[in-house]
Amino acid sequence: MPDSSSDKDSKQNTAISSLFIFILWCVIKANSSKEEFQILNATDFFNLVQLNTYGFLSVFVIVCCTGFITAVAVDSENSCVNRLAAIFNILMIIDILVVVIWSLVLLGTIMDHHLQYMIPFYSKFWNTGLMNFTLANQPIIPNTISNISNMTHTRQLRGYDYNLPPYNDLNYHKKMFTNHESYLMNSSDITNFTFAGNMTLAVMSVFHNYWKDYHNELVNFYEDGKFPIHIAAQSKIAISEMNGNIKYNRTVQTKHRRLLDNTVVIDKHWPFIMADILARMSTGGLIIILTIVASLSCCAGSAAGCSKLCD
Repeated sequence: MPDSSSDKDSKQNTAISSLFIFILWCVIKANSSKEEFQILNATDFFNLVQLNTYGFLSVFVIVCCTGFITAVAVDSENSCVNRLAAIFNILMIIDILVVVIWSLVLLGTIMDHHLQYMIPFYSKFWNTGLMNFTLANQPIIPNTISNISNMTHTRQLRGYDYNLPPYNDLNYHKKMFTNHESYLMNSSDITNFTFAGNMTLAVMSVFHNYWKDYHNELVNFYEDGKFPIHIAAQSKIAISEMNGNIKYNRTVQTKHRRLLDNTVVIDKHWPFIMADILARMSTGGLIIILTIVASLSCCAGSAAGCSKLCD
């Protein structure tokens, strides 16, 4: 009985997770276009967005139809209904397999073109955004940013005039950049010959370098309008855009923000950043799972080989 309950909870969690991911892909699809992905040299991502949107939709529809027909067939003695239920079950399995396999093919294509951004063992996976907005005649010039709310790191302050510059958020990132830079400068003067000390210093240096670059690129964005490359900084701006804390002026003569075909204007970056992050999560998760499976298989094989040698 507990096993049955656990299995039911697992299936329910899987269904909820799949529905959530499907909604994310739908949101990306509704707020982006093929032309925008083409300008950013990210057509592979558009194909993935399109497949996951319509693929998940087809799976959702056929699962609902199969569930309904199967439920009717259970209480029916009509052989035609039972055959129809069997056909729909087969179609559902085929549909799921096609969507999963084709999604893996598209993820493989993205990995082939952008290998270092898609595998978690490379530094670019963690610190560099794949969407190159400079191809859309960036960087953003400051006067195209019409509204930037006064945000702290955790929340938006109340009673703020949106027409004022973002002093609070800007000063916060300046301060954090200075703190991380000060740590790195001070740690370079420390000489520690113990292995544990050197390892700790190396780990802390990587940590502070990562967040120093993050804060520095956000400072450059607020002051100079240069869109960040750092994936964490891009994510911060994406969240701010979605919350309405950052808005761009569409009425300004935006030759710096107009795409190369002079017909499409990018006034939100978050759909493309979200597509980048979802693709990384998919490929990174697959690589980690495969690595764990391969490691466990090697350990099991080694153990079996040693036991045979000992016998």
